[in-house]
Amino acid sequence: MKSSTKNILALIMSVTCAIGVGISFAQNPPPAGMDAGGEAGMGAGMGAAGGDAGMAAGMGGGGPSVIVPLTKVLTEVKTGTYALEHEHGRVHWTVSHHGFSMFTAVFSEVSATLKFDAADVTRSQLDATVNMKSVASQIPVFDEKLNSAVWLNTEKFPTSNFKSTKIERVGSNGLKVSGDLTFLGVTKPAVMDVTFVQAGNVSPPAGGYRIGFNGKMVINRSEWGMSKSTVGDEVTLNLEAEFTEPGAAAH
Repeated sequence: MKSSTKNILALIMSVTCAIGVGISFAQNPPPAGMDAGGEAGMGAGMGAAGGDAGMAAGMGGGGPSVIVPLTKVLTEVKTGTYALEHEHGRVHWTVSHHGFSMFTAVFSEVSATLKFDAADVTRSQLDATVNMKSVASQIPVFDEKLNSAVWLNTEKFPTSNFKSTKIERVGSNGLKVSGDLTFLGVTKPAVMDVTFVQAGNVSPPAGGYRIGFNGKMVINRSEWGMSKSTVGDEVTLNLEAEFTEPGAAAH
């Protein structure tokens, strides 16, 4: 085959490959964090003998970095005082809607302090406060009713509080947290079942060392002074909580 013919074929193949790569990137954009430099790094790596190294260099900014090793063992969590991270602290509540369905809404503004003792988890302490005016059902008209004196009466009782009085271990990563729940100005005992999820430091998210828990509490609203009706008396509270060291930047 003449050299001129080879050059023409090589040119056609190069153009075809370029078009194919362009179509592929158009249909499947690179993940966030892979900029032009990342694409170049990948291309350079795949075009040379050290392909794996080049690809790794190109994709270096795409994923989180583990700064402090993650642990799912409760007793390996670092002892200290922690604050609930605002963006990852919520209370979802569910109640029967006149027996027809289960209705769910959320309190999106929760503040809390956790004093965690790894040497003896039962000596840990939790103090949490909910901004009752942050109630959100995604139905604005109903949110007005929820804030009214008929239901949550948030003008008179703008906050609710739970303060632990006793903590017990349940299995390897479970906790039974007993405490005083103040709701509608009434303080009564309540129990929260808590599951430890994970602790460590991964960036992103920002915020330093982080501890994650899920919690569940079931109460009868009438015990705190709300009138019984065809709306369910039993209310289930599901809590999501990520605690970080005080002063850490949230994300």
